[in-house]
Amino acid sequence: MKSAILYSRYSSAQQGKEGKDSMRRQHANGKAYAEKLNLKLVEVTDKGVSAFKAKNNANTGKLATLIEKAESGNIPKGTILIVESLDRVSRQTPLDALAIFQRLLKAGLEVHTLTDNQIYTQKSINDNFYQLLGSLFVMSRAHEESATKSNRIKSVIGNHKRDVALNGTTLKGSRPHWLQVVDNKLVVKPERASIIKRIFELSLAGSGYSKICKILNEEGIPSAHKNADGTPKKWEITALKRIVTSPACYGTLIIEYNAETDEKKPARMTTAENEKYYPAIVSKKDWDRVKGIKAKKLTVKGRKSKDLRNIFVGMLKCGHCGKSLHLSQLKKPKGTYYTLICASKRNGQCKQSNMKFDTFKKLFFNVIRNLDYSSLNKSENHLKITALKESKDAIQGQMVDLEGKIEAMITLAEKSKSPARYLDRLDQYEDDLKQLKIELQETQIKIDSLGSHKNLTPITGLDKLTNEQINKVLSDQIREIRLINSVVKRPYHFEQFIDIDFHNGQWMQSHVDTSGEYKYLDTRDRNKC
Repeated sequence: MKSAILYSRYSSAQQGKEGKDSMRRQHANGKAYAEKLNLKLVEVTDKGVSAFKAKNNANTGKLATLIEKAESGNIPKGTILIVESLDRVSRQTPLDALAIFQRLLKAGLEVHTLTDNQIYTQKSINDNFYQLLGSLFVMSRAHEESATKSNRIKSVIGNHKRDVALNGTTLKGSRPHWLQVVDNKLVVKPERASIIKRIFELSLAGSGYSKICKILNEEGIPSAHKNADGTPKKWEITALKRIVTSPACYGTLIIEYNAETDEKKPARMTTAENEKYYPAIVSKKDWDRVKGIKAKKLTVKGRKSKDLRNIFVGMLKCGHCGKSLHLSQLKKPKGTYYTLICASKRNGQCKQSNMKFDTFKKLFFNVIRNLDYSSLNKSENHLKITALKESKDAIQGQMVDLEGKIEAMITLAEKSKSPARYLDRLDQYEDDLKQLKIELQETQIKIDSLGSHKNLTPITGLDKLTNEQINKVLSDQIREIRLINSVVKRPYHFEQFIDIDFHNGQWMQSHVDTSGEYKYLDTRDRNKC
């Protein structure tokens, strides 16, 4: 019995919902075709994955994995790939789509399309030039349809931006968080405006971003951003910098729009600066003064190290808050030494005690020296991978739903005489979709990491390596190191908890005091925890 793969794909909510015509049709027709030819069928589906965008099914989806397996010989030559139409494989430009099509055929697959009853092989294309022309026509039409849909949303948003820039109408979508719309007018939220003023006062007094964050957090002043549970986030440097550098603080809107109204002509991008568009929170003079103060501080640069000093860079995290631990140089009367400081402690968000770098390094290698590698290599990653794949499916389902809502908003905006009123929700949907794409990428990275791990081996012979080489050896096996440094009895008694996550899914924890004595050493498979 000959083997066949039924490949199906959808990228919108209407197609992805169970029972809707597209997916039901692809599966039903594909199975009927396989039964007719007595084929042994395997199904592969890309859920909520575009075949048009730069990040598409042929480079990040299951189709990409299928092509790689075929090219490496893991899928036997002569295996049939069943698709409803070539547009399920790619909606890229004709040349890019042709490259994907060529890879499938050169890998030895037979491509069977159901809508036009075509069978494509490397031999059939070489023997029949007109079959190749037909496939190019299908690919070209698919790309044109997707490009038209993409341009619709750009047109709606572009026209609105031009209207804002030229006529001063209210900008729909995202706006500074200290403003709100009341009776079609932008007005200041008093409680947020007072915080903005305080930030500028502290900046003018010479306080840096870290110090301002620390002051605001210690005083319990909430930031405008929320955690997943709805509680206000602590102030962080990135959010603070975004406020201080925003021209909206002194009332100016800077907007980029297409000045060319003739859609047949190339875009002519122009930047408009609308003064007094927003209610001003601070004066332009104070905004410029703060910008100058910050610029002066940026010109003072430290001496660049000739060799990587922190061999744990990229791995070391705070066990209290999860932020990175940074290496900081301290000068004391007895001499200079390096210490590990939590990034959030600088902003007043974390109470982690600092720890001498040399002390931690000694404790860490004592822990590594006593590891039971035979136990660590008994991993059951399939349990973890299964859970991650379920999470991935859920994320893709949410993406499909959002893409459907975005399509609905575009349609409403195109038909409406006042399309701008739909842009608030459209903007929110686009932001939510971006976040889901990030989550999907992070989940896939975790799946790939667990699925391709190698057995852990004893870490030895580091004395002959440079610090960069040591970092590479450690990071090849260790995903993350979490440190909790606690004061048990002042002034000199500390104890540490060191958690190590390995790339193969295993996890170990040690509990030691300043003498280096182990209270306990716990090693286990995190997948079972």
